[in-house]
Amino acid sequence: PAPTPEPPAPTPEPPAPTPEPTPEPSTPTPEPPAPTPEPTPEPSTPTPEPPAPTPEPSTPGETLNGSNGDNTLNGGESEDQLNGFRGDDVIRGFNGDDNLIAGVGQDTVVGGNGDDTVNGGPGHDRLFGQSGNDLLLGRPGNDILLGGDGDDTLEGGIGRDRLNGGAGNDTLEGGASIDRFIFNTNQEFQTEDVGIDTITDFSQTQGDIILLDLTTFTAINSESGTGFSINSEFATVTNDQEAASSEAVIVYNSENGKLFYNPNGSETGFGDGGQFATLTNTPELEAEDFVLRI
Repeated sequence: PAPTPEPPAPTPEPPAPTPEPTPEPSTPTPEPPAPTPEPTPEPSTPTPEPPAPTPEPSTPGETLNGSNGDNTLNGGESEDQLNGFRGDDVIRGFNGDDNLIAGVGQDTVVGGNGDDTVNGGPGHDRLFGQSGNDLLLGRPGNDILLGGDGDDTLEGGIGRDRLNGGAGNDTLEGGASIDRFIFNTNQEFQTEDVGIDTITDFSQTQGDIILLDLTTFTAINSESGTGFSINSEFATVTNDQEAASSEAVIVYNSENGKLFYNPNGSETGFGDGGQFATLTNTPELEAEDFVLRI
């Protein structure tokens, strides 16, 4: 008999698929290092203003210019032009007939000796003429103008200004808004110290005020505050003779705008008082147009 055939060889298993090689983890491209931050600066202690130096004599016509920061400019012995520009400036003219312009900012400007022009510019400024016949210009802002000695001209400009001519026969112009015309010598009334000031634009419509200091006008017994608490201490008359014999302490001649201090009442003359102002537009003054203060 024929031999039994061998069974066929089993079909070989297909070879196992070659496994995909496990990829090496890619090294990420490093981010560039963050820039080292600038150290936060310590808050700086402001350099204190040095005391005003004794000025060196300046060249006649010298011009000093500040910057847009807070400047301190000092003139010298001659006629200087000092310009502060922007910032809160301190400008001192010292001697000579100086032209001082502060510019924009809250400035303090001091004319010193000489016939100076002091221009505060826009901002709430403090302007001092000191000695000489000075021109003080407040410009826009709520300014304080103090003439000092001499026959000064004070112009407040736009804003609520305070104008005090000081000694001498001064001209006061408040400008737009509510202004205060101040009479105060820090001592009892003396005609040569007070002078006779001219107020050019007193306006009741704007709410202007005449401020009388009770350390100067010592005969006033009304309480400090608005107006006269003792009605008889203010009177309006129509001629100077009536003013001199009035029982009131403050007397206004509505015909010529003269304002008098009359400390001896109805006795003849004004005693130690006298005229201290003229209101050129002759408004109809009332007690409420005054403020008394100590």
